[in-house]
Amino acid sequence: MTVHLALALALSAASAMAAWLFVARREAATVAALRAEVAVLGSDLTRRERERKQSEGVLRLVVEQAPSATLFLSSDGRILLANAQARELFFEGEDLVGQSYLTLMTRAPEALKRAMVSAGDELLSVEDSEGEPRTFHLAKRHLELAGEPVVLVALHDLTRELGRREVEVWKQVIRVIAHEVNNSLAPISTVASTGRVVARGSAGEPMLTQVFDTVTERAQHLASFLEGYARLAKLPRPEQRDVPLRTLVDRMSTLWPGIRVEGALDGTGWFDPAQIEQLLLNLLKNASEADSPRDEITLSVDTRDVRLVRVVVRDRGQGMPPDVMKRALLPLFSTKPGGSGIGLALCREIAEAHGGSLRLLARDGGGLEVVVKLPRSDRHDLRETGSLILTRGTG
Repeated sequence: MTVHLALALALSAASAMAAWLFVARREAATVAALRAEVAVLGSDLTRRERERKQSEGVLRLVVEQAPSATLFLSSDGRILLANAQARELFFEGEDLVGQSYLTLMTRAPEALKRAMVSAGDELLSVEDSEGEPRTFHLAKRHLELAGEPVVLVALHDLTRELGRREVEVWKQVIRVIAHEVNNSLAPISTVASTGRVVARGSAGEPMLTQVFDTVTERAQHLASFLEGYARLAKLPRPEQRDVPLRTLVDRMSTLWPGIRVEGALDGTGWFDPAQIEQLLLNLLKNASEADSPRDEITLSVDTRDVRLVRVVVRDRGQGMPPDVMKRALLPLFSTKPGGSGIGLALCREIAEAHGGSLRLLARDGGGLEVVVKLPRSDRHDLRETGSLILTRGTG
C-alpha cells in the first residue's frame, strides 16, 4: 500500500510538473508575444513622433519662408507660432510663443483691432515711424492642427505693390495725353506756317504774323511741357553699379558750384550715377527756386546704416504746408506758377526704381528737407525703411 501511494504521489507530482511546464511555456509565449507587440507599438510611436516632429519642422520652415507676417493662434488666443516677419512687425523681434496675443492687441492701432475682430479679410492703413502710410491686407483662417483648432493670421504689406500700380496708372495716363496732344500739335504748327505764307504782302501781315508767331510759340511750349512727362513715362531702368560717394559729391560740386556738403563721404552706393545726379540737380534747383539763401542749401551724406546711403538736400526756403507736402510727389501737381508738376514726381520715380525712397520733411525753423535713401549694395531694397510695430512685447 505504501508503494502504491508513493507511486501515485510521484505520478501526481510528475503530472503537476508537466502542467506547470505547459502553463509556463504558454505564459512565456504570451509574454514574448506581448513583448513583440509592445516593441511594434513602441516602434510605431517612435515613427509617429518622428513624423510629427518632421511635420512640425516642415510647417515651421514653410511659415518662416512665407512672404507675409504669419501667426498661428490657439482657440484661446495664445501664440503658437510666428515667423520672423511677424515677430518683427508685432513684437519688436521678440519670440512670444505661449503668450496671449489678445493681451498684446490692447496696444495695437485701432485699425488693426477692428480688422482682427471682423468676420472676413480686411484692408487697413497705418503710419510707420516716419509718418508714411502703409497699407496691409489681413487674412484670418480657422484650421485644425494636430487635432486642435487654430487660427491662422496673415498680414501682407501691399504698400509697394500699390505704389507701383499707382505709378503705372500715372504713366499710362501721361502716355495717352501726350499721344493725343502731340497729334494735334503737328497740324497746328503746319497751319501756322502756312498762314504766314498766305499773309505775306497782305494789309494785315504784321498782325497775322504776330498771331502765327504766338500760336507757334505756344505749340512749342506745350511740346516742351509734354517732353518732361514723356521722360517720366519712359524712364529707363537704372544701370546700377558701385559708385564712390566722393565721386558723386565731386560731380555735384562741379554741376552746382558752391554747394555746401556735410557728412561722411567714405564708401560706395549702388546706383546709376547719371540718374542720381539728375535727381539731386532737380532737388537743388527746387531749393533755389523756393527762395532759400544759397549758403543755406546743403547736401548731406550719411552712411552710418550699412544697408543704405542717406542723401539729404536741405534749404531755408518757403517750405510746404502739410496738405501740400502730401500731394507734392504726385505727377501734375505743382505749387509754382507755370510749373509742370514733373520734377519731384520724376525724382521719386528715380529713387524707387533704384529700390530706394524719397520723402519730404518740414524743417524746424523753416524750409524743406528732402531725404533720399539709396541702397549700398544689390542685396538691399529700401522702399520700406520706416520701422513699424503693430503691437508691443512684454517690456
